[in-house]
Order: sequence, then C-alpha cells, then structure tokens
Amino acid sequence: MTKKAILLIFLLALPQAGWAGGYHYTYKSGVSREEWDADQKVCIEAGKAAGKNPSAPSPYNPITQSTAAGAAGAGFAEGFMRGMTRRKAMYGTYYRCLKAHGYVERELPKEEAKAVRALKGKANDDKVYEMGTALSPPHPIMPEDQYD
Repeated sequence: MTKKAILLIFLLALPQAGWAGGYHYTYKSGVSREEWDADQKVCIEAGKAAGKNPSAPSPYNPITQSTAAGAAGAGFAEGFMRGMTRRKAMYGTYYRCLKAHGYVERELPKEEAKAVRALKGKANDDKVYEMGTALSPPHPIMPEDQYD
C-alpha cells in the first residue's frame, strides 16, 4: 500500500474523533495483506468518487439508489451544504464499502490512537494492518452511528 493511501486511511478514520464518537480503525479478522490492501484501495477510491460528486449513484449510497425524492434531497443538500455533504458522502461511502467487504470499525482509545499516529512509514503501515486483522482484537466494535 502506498504512503498516500495509508495517509488517506488515517485522514478518513482516526482524526474524526472531534466529529464522531471517538477514534477507531477498520477491522476484519485474519485477512491477508493483499486482500486488505485491495479492499482499502477499492473503498478509498469509492469514497473519493463520492466526495467529488455526492449525489452520483453509488452501490454504497442507498440514498441515490432510491426514490426521486431521495435523489432530489441529495441534490438539494449538495447545493445547500456542499462541504458537509461531500465529507459525509466520502466517509459514508468509504465505511459502507468496507462493511460490504466484511469489515467493521473498532473503537480505539485516544492514547493508543496517538501512539499509532506517531509511527512513521512501514512501522505505521504494519501497526494498522496488525490491529486491523488481529485474531483476537482487544477493542470493542463501534456502533455505526458513531463513525458517520
């Protein structure tokens, strides 16, 4: 996984604690490094695409797949609150994509999040993968309404 992709993962998950319920990380037990990287890449790309055009149809965004009223509402929100809508579309799509691939978000205490962020390069990448694929994760699953 490239450094840019790893940075984007942290921009999507760990720093959100100010807006969401807390620090968290993506988790799926025992997944291979290749599958982890591939799933992250697919979901990051889906999130970036949704951020560029929040009202565009996406298999991970049920609002744009439903009624005309839903699509109109999404279009109105994009025009009215463009920044917030883009952020929500990006994060929402990213997390729904990960969920569709079998991942969950696990809560991470603030001090542990700081320690992970302090790691650089390969050490950071390895720690994120280790936490995200542990056979017995030490952290509880975070409710979805806390990481939108």
